[in-house]
Amino acid sequence: MRVSRHALMAAGAMWLCIASLAPATASAFGTVNILGQRGEHERITRLALGCRAGQPHDGSCFEAASLNNVAGTTGAWGAVGTPDNIPLHLSGGPFYWHCDDADYLATPGYPQSRAKATETLNACRQWARDMLFSGRPDRTLGRTWPVQGAVATASTLLDSRGNVDVTDPGTGIFSPNCSFDGSLGRAKCNVWEPFGYVLHVTEDFYSHSNWADLSNPNQALSITNPPGLGHRDLPSYWDLRQASAPLPDPRLATGCYPSSKCAGRITHDEGLNKDRELINVTTGFVSDPITPRGQIADNAQRAVNDAIGEARRQWAILRSELVARYGPERAGKMVCALTSDSANRSCNDATRARTVFAAVPAAFVQLASVLNGRQCLDDPNASMTNGTKIQMWDCNGTAAQQFRFSSREVQFTSTGTGEVHIVGKCLDTPSAAEGTRIQINDCNGTTAQRVTVTSAGQLEMLGMCLNIANGDASNRAAVILARCGETSSQIWQFR
Repeated sequence: MRVSRHALMAAGAMWLCIASLAPATASAFGTVNILGQRGEHERITRLALGCRAGQPHDGSCFEAASLNNVAGTTGAWGAVGTPDNIPLHLSGGPFYWHCDDADYLATPGYPQSRAKATETLNACRQWARDMLFSGRPDRTLGRTWPVQGAVATASTLLDSRGNVDVTDPGTGIFSPNCSFDGSLGRAKCNVWEPFGYVLHVTEDFYSHSNWADLSNPNQALSITNPPGLGHRDLPSYWDLRQASAPLPDPRLATGCYPSSKCAGRITHDEGLNKDRELINVTTGFVSDPITPRGQIADNAQRAVNDAIGEARRQWAILRSELVARYGPERAGKMVCALTSDSANRSCNDATRARTVFAAVPAAFVQLASVLNGRQCLDDPNASMTNGTKIQMWDCNGTAAQQFRFSSREVQFTSTGTGEVHIVGKCLDTPSAAEGTRIQINDCNGTTAQRVTVTSAGQLEMLGMCLNIANGDASNRAAVILARCGETSSQIWQFR
């Protein structure tokens, strides 16, 4: 997310006053809710990483006070909002904090080459990788970023005996109130801060690029209407476990910023920006997009959906890298400490650390239809009765809509095959025949419960696709098997 540098300068003193007076309440949003921004990073991060009612504390999500520090709340930027922190970064930060300036258009005479645009995007990726792993050395006077990365810093969560240091007020029974300014402080804050930079840059990628969005079909392609790539999957490019990655699409571009240096180029403000929209923090549904690009088709929703998925992936990557570096027992204790509001001695249960937290369980997700974005797959009344038919219902974030994919492949790539769990049961089809209603049943490992997520956003079972009967996403609409055809009634958004 970008806040105008001129607006930053004008609003700096005002924000210092506002921040000092604002109450820190979990229900309010404060990660940039001024200057036209609407707390998008905070809301995306809450949707991606927050624990919903009834979800187990297993490291897949953050408890309330810990989430406040990562996502932000009224009067506090949170780790994810640090790059947009007005009093801390009056310059707005370098391009690679936001994945700007990787603009390119395949037309003769475009001012920037494909090679230069790719080099710029790779610098953004390298920044995120530095913040995830080992950090970036201090070579700048007045540095405000963390020198150490999240994986490296996590070692400070444990004491000399390899246990969570419950006497540290930032790790133990007192939930920390972090100040994210690049300096070392409490143990959890020191890990969250660099991870916040990872979240910010990877979330920004979807808002600032044409990866998932669509161009205006009523206008010729140009610097103000660049090609939209329309992807629905998460690119492997952002799997930061890999030291480098090829460009995922030769047409990929982000916007040039600020506009004053961007004559003849695709700009952030007029070309690709999808920052400014209202995001429902319960359902993930987007309304009232403001930017020109965000108002085309469902572009704002596409950007938000992918940013939520990317934040979940980056948290899964961090957990898996902790396991790789420190081993399952130590890493499990670290994950418990990072996500728990009361990281007491229970985090030092070695068996639980190895078998629960170090297992990197997947997050719970809602599965919304693209027909209108408002209805989700739903298990009526969160029924646990075998044979209960899945239906469509208004997205509400309740247990009836909390699905969990067993496949690690889905967690890290957004595609793959495995079971889909709901209320301790599995999605199931009693037949491969077209028109068969999808139901829940005891998980049994059979092919009737194997679900494949495609790069187009379909859910395949037994060679058929989950489809909304009659293309009607209204409440109580049936969900059936149909021949795969990439119609809107077969495309699902992960939220």
